[in-house]
Amino acid sequence: MDELLKCECRDCMKETNHQVLHKTEAFFTEENSTEKGIYMIVQCCGCDTVGFYLEERDMYLGFESTEEEEYSIGYTYPGYDEYEDFDFLKYDDQYSLPKNICEKYDEMKDAFKNNSLTLAGIALRIILENICIDQKVDGGNLIEKIKNLNTAGLISTNEIETLDKVRVIGNASAHGIKSTKMEYLEYALGIINHVLLSIYILPKLNKKLSKIPKKINN
Repeated sequence: MDELLKCECRDCMKETNHQVLHKTEAFFTEENSTEKGIYMIVQCCGCDTVGFYLEERDMYLGFESTEEEEYSIGYTYPGYDEYEDFDFLKYDDQYSLPKNICEKYDEMKDAFKNNSLTLAGIALRIILENICIDQKVDGGNLIEKIKNLNTAGLISTNEIETLDKVRVIGNASAHGIKSTKMEYLEYALGIINHVLLSIYILPKLNKKLSKIPKKINN
């Protein structure tokens, strides 16, 4: 079925084009109106997330006309507003990250959305490790690699301590010591987002801004 539909994507967290994978229709008649439900399984063309879309069409005869009028409204299930409002990176920012880090970020998002506290803690640490791998910083363990991110000028001295907290959260989760409270995981998510923006996103924006003429005539 080669049909496209624009609707909400729960992962992209915005309206995107979706491929209609399957569609069926049902009719419900009541007095002078007929309601048609169009039930569709759809897949986002951007991130491949599969969802369900219901389009309701209400067809009725107007009071002063014998012509049939039609109104329609659509719903996506589950919509992105059905999840807790976690402060994830914007879709465009995430998908401008290196492929491996982007994929790990998707796995982390799933852990948060499913309230999997242990997996979320591990995923945050894995993202941190992948940043170090991508930036080719050396070190016998993760804390040494974090310090070397600072030596390479990629993070500030203050960020060493904050990233070390992400490492500790990940270690506790990985070794099954205990799950970290969601409140603290969200703080750690903010730290990871900040580092990803600083290392990968902001330099790209700065490069674009550097093309602006230094002298702009009024």
